[in-house]
Amino acid sequence: RDLHSFPTRRSSDLWAQGIEAGQDELETKKYFGKAEFYFQLMRTVSPDDPWPVLLLAESHALRGDKKHALKDLRDAVKLGLKNPDFIRENADLQTLHSEPEFQRMIAELQAKRAVQAPQ
Repeated sequence: RDLHSFPTRRSSDLWAQGIEAGQDELETKKYFGKAEFYFQLMRTVSPDDPWPVLLLAESHALRGDKKHALKDLRDAVKLGLKNPDFIRENADLQTLHSEPEFQRMIAELQAKRAVQAPQ
């Protein structure tokens, strides 16, 4: 066995457990503070990954904090979240749909996708 892959595999297991714990706090128990703690921790551990930042945006949106939700969503897009359909169809982000910043983000992502689409 490759001993060098063990820490990476163990780290990814811990990362997944942190994300799952946060999602459980958010979806099952509606403990926004605990969920955001886990997501922020995972964001710190993986600063280049858009997933925990998107989960932070969802949590903020669900508790009515549109300002932080939009900031986190913008950060997730900067980190590589590219699918405007996924964002628009995400039920946890519905409260943001009427916000001009949300609409701009979707329009920008759609424009980028159109430019990158094969002709």
